[in-house]
Amino acid sequence: MKKILFILLFFVSALSGWGQSNADAYQQAMRKYLAGLDTLYVASEWVARANAFERIAQAEPKQWLPHYYAALCYIQAFNFEKDESRQKTYSEQAERFIARADALRPNDSEITLLKSMAASMRVRLSPIFNGARYGRLADEMLEKAQQINPDNPRVYVQRASNLYFTPRMWGGDKQKAREVLDIAERKFTTFRPASDLHPDWGRSTVQYLRYLMEKE
Repeated sequence: MKKILFILLFFVSALSGWGQSNADAYQQAMRKYLAGLDTLYVASEWVARANAFERIAQAEPKQWLPHYYAALCYIQAFNFEKDESRQKTYSEQAERFIARADALRPNDSEITLLKSMAASMRVRLSPIFNGARYGRLADEMLEKAQQINPDNPRVYVQRASNLYFTPRMWGGDKQKAREVLDIAERKFTTFRPASDLHPDWGRSTVQYLRYLMEKE
């Protein structure tokens, strides 16, 4: 009886250690590919990083963050890409990973914000054909992301960006963009991510927008 009990305890201990080892490997891999994320300025680099997060997602299918970051990377690849056919591919890939993240963590402000950004990409691909449908969806998702978490600074960064780059005839307002960017900066001073793996990007975008605004 004691021998059986010893064997059971051994297996429980081994399984516990294996689980901890997997968790450590996941966190190390995430930290590796999150490092320097804001310093990428070439579409191919963003795609390579998206592929890395996809591999993590395949190894850890119950984790939503790898899907989230893969989607974010494809959105950024879209922004740095000139070729329209590649932009379309990146848009579709971003939507695919957003759907997976959303299935694992529904009604999340960060994921809902990515939905808004993905809809905006559709508008940029074809303003005439997609403007009405996806423009409205982008606005709805941005508003929803803010409702879910009014203290999410990235929501205000995206809103300021939309206001700044959208022509006035379509609702853009550069003065309003400055005011919203001020809110984003204040939100960043108090924002604390749930962990070092959770979304904490956007400060470099604030700096870029501020730079453009000061040039005018």
